[in-house]
Amino acid sequence: MKIVRKTKANEAAGHGAHESQMGIATVGAKGQIVIPADIRAALGLKEGERLILVSKGRADDGHFMAMRPHNVERFVEKLSANLSALKHGSGKKK
Repeated sequence: MKIVRKTKANEAAGHGAHESQMGIATVGAKGQIVIPADIRAALGLKEGERLILVSKGRADDGHFMAMRPHNVERFVEKLSANLSALKHGSGKKK
């Protein structure tokens, strides 16, 4: 299932509509999860690609997200730059 969402923030930043994919996965006996083919195709995921999983919440209402390592690296770099700017009082966003 494809979900298309347009936000004013995306439009202001010059980005198009945000597309999301939704599917159902089953956890196998060994804890493996198969990502639905349409989601793998939309994200360009290849066999053997590694993802970082981040969980939040408790067993009864928790969730997780999967990210590519380079996306996590970019996020950490931006966060570090912003924290450094705050620490040194410049307040400039990077």
